[in-house]
Amino acid sequence: MGKVIQIKKDQKIYKLDSMPWQIFNRIIGIAFCFAIATRSIAHEMPFLPTPLKNIISSVYKLFSLISNKILAALLLRK
Repeated sequence: MGKVIQIKKDQKIYKLDSMPWQIFNRIIGIAFCFAIATRSIAHEMPFLPTPLKNIISSVYKLFSLISNKILAALLLRK
């Protein structure tokens, strides 16, 4: 078992234990926890109105899209 602390890509090293990455990880972690929790609540409570379920689903998709875009931008920048 191990822990990834840096990624090397095209002679550039990304140190994942640096402050920007720690902040990014916390933001994304909180966002995903919120999105997954609200999505599971919507699935387990069939009496929720459809518009509310749609909003919860949209929030989940939004957080997923944002985190993927941020991660891609950080890893692909030169």
